Amino acid sequence: MEGCLNEGKLAEEKIRSMAMELETEVAELRKNLQQAVNQKLKAEREKKRCTGPDGRTPVGARRYTV
Repeated sequence: MEGCLNEGKLAEEKIRSMAMELETEVAELRKNLQQAVNQKLKAEREKKRCTGPDGRTPVGARRYTV
């Protein structure tokens, strides 16, 4: 009977260890995702800042008609 208790405790400890590893991984993935989102938003803001109202023409570019 004592062997079963020891096995149960070992299994419980293994599950806790795995849960902690998964929580750490989730936190890291969230951080990486947030950084990626922030980088994309920054790039989009920069693109809008550097383009004209049509979204294609660079600001300061002159259009000449012939």
